[in-house]
Amino acid sequence: MVAVPGDITDAGHRAELVAAAKGLGGLDLLVNNAGILGVEPLVTLEEHPLDR
Repeated sequence: MVAVPGDITDAGHRAELVAAAKGLGGLDLLVNNAGILGVEPLVTLEEHPLDR
């Protein structure tokens, strides 16, 4: 397993992802986990507004 964190809007990062997949002999599974942290400074989950 290889994790390659980065920004897929960056062409260099996309090339790095392709190279990593080729280096492993192909791609069987891709997990794309994107999110927004929300309000800052960060608050505890119980304090986070429900409308977001």
